[in-house]
Amino acid sequence: MNVYIIYKDASDHRRNVEDWYHMLTKENGGESDDIKMLEANEREAQRMMQLYDVMEYPAILVTKPGDGAIVQSWKGEPLPRVSEVLYFARS
Repeated sequence: MNVYIIYKDASDHRRNVEDWYHMLTKENGGESDDIKMLEANEREAQRMMQLYDVMEYPAILVTKPGDGAIVQSWKGEPLPRVSEVLYFARS
């Protein structure tokens, strides 16, 4: 599975999201190939926001690698537990 974290750089939640991302990659065995942080103004983030109807930040999306189908999503704060996201990412 792929995990996308979409956030706004100039926001109150930026530091929380960065810390949460580091916890997620640590709990994932230090591997981050399938975990991407995307700043909301990046082209890829804009495409994902439109495709998955993201209108609130931060947004965390777990998608299937083949077809990109959404498995689970979280929008806004509070951020989900790392274990919850990894459960869906490993399913």
